[in-house]
Amino acid sequence: MGGLALRGSIGTNFRAPTVGQANYRNITSSLNAETGELNLTYVLSGNDPIAQQKGGKPLGPEHSTSFSLGAILTLGDLSVTADYYNMEVRRRIMLSQNFLLTEADRAALAAAGIDIVGGQVSYFNNDFSTTTQGLDVVATYPLDWFGGRAGSTLFTFAGNWNTTEVDKRNPRITNDLRAAQIENTSPEFRFTLSADHSWGPWRLLTRLHYHDDFKDFPIFRATNPVHAHARALLDLEASHTFFSGAFSGVTLALGAQNLLDTYPTRNKYAGRHGMKYPVVSPYGYNGGFYYMRASYAF
Repeated sequence: MGGLALRGSIGTNFRAPTVGQANYRNITSSLNAETGELNLTYVLSGNDPIAQQKGGKPLGPEHSTSFSLGAILTLGDLSVTADYYNMEVRRRIMLSQNFLLTEADRAALAAAGIDIVGGQVSYFNNDFSTTTQGLDVVATYPLDWFGGRAGSTLFTFAGNWNTTEVDKRNPRITNDLRAAQIENTSPEFRFTLSADHSWGPWRLLTRLHYHDDFKDFPIFRATNPVHAHARALLDLEASHTFFSGAFSGVTLALGAQNLLDTYPTRNKYAGRHGMKYPVVSPYGYNGGFYYMRASYAF
């Protein structure tokens, strides 16, 4: 038996600022993009007087328009779903770039009775709009080996293609670096292919993760980013469940995440800023993780 079904949706939405975004105030240590030195940086809501000195305004809600179109296909035991989605978000809420507080800024704020200790300020704003579109594909196929005498395997493929583009921005608030980070720090394509084999009390799970290339901007400029190359990571887990005897209900597992100890592309600016690998890596930068696990079901 086979079949084909279509589905789709269209909608609008809004999201009000959170209490934290509308009232945030903190001081952190961050790098000055020009000098590479540490500065005390204010992180503020847009209605804070210090933020308003650099163009901050009270936050308003985000607005979005979205639509999706998908298909579900079944051919015997094979099941495939594919969904295209498109979302336009206007007046998105995000932190601005870091602004240096000049002597003129300090004098103006001091005249208003506001003491300044930080050297930079960044604030939440509604400055820019984006369009995100992508395609999700999921396929599953169960297979019995020799009529089930050698167990059964569930094969699963889950892939995603996704892009985000900045449609509108004020370059004074959302500069080229912020725009480049929004558009380039996530892989456009990734997928996971898994095989989950069960045979009596035994289970073997194998997963292959693929991540397309992406960019990182460790020197805080839109130019000369780190181009992190595509990577494939392998997970493996073997387990045994006791169905009788004194250990009935106990499952013992031995496994590895990132079995081959794969790392992202090295940061070519590590000697300058101390970050050995891209901090935005979607699969981290800690290499392989190996484990043993015991669980009990009752």
